[in-house]
Amino acid sequence: MECVTAASVITYLSKIELDSAMLYEQWGRSHEKLRDPFESFAKANKKNEQRVKRAYYSVVSDALETGFCFKDLKADIVIPEFSKGASVSEVLNLAVSLEKEIQHFYVKAANSSRALLPDVPRQMDKVSQERSKRLEQLQAMAASNP
Repeated sequence: MECVTAASVITYLSKIELDSAMLYEQWGRSHEKLRDPFESFAKANKKNEQRVKRAYYSVVSDALETGFCFKDLKADIVIPEFSKGASVSEVLNLAVSLEKEIQHFYVKAANSSRALLPDVPRQMDKVSQERSKRLEQLQAMAASNP
């Protein structure tokens, strides 16, 4: 599915943030070793969802007046299914892949909307930077858990 309108991008980001938060919570509950960082990730995802929505709603009337739309944004991130039997290593590898996809979507969405919706891409950039740090943390954890 292609995300064209600001509403479709925000709705999609909201779903991805909340679905991935739920997955991090499930992974954290099933692997004691991952509990603390994954609970933190889930909490941050929920915060990210609210930040982006808040920025969007504060400028939505401006976007509607200009007829703004996104180009070449595909809503194709697949949240992995929770598997109780997944090892710590498997979970970390799935988390790394997921974070790469989400971070990439934020970068593309921010770049696509920079000209007309400055508040929204600013928040997307912040989330992208935070996710970049999270990705580094996950990659380090994955490297120490072969």
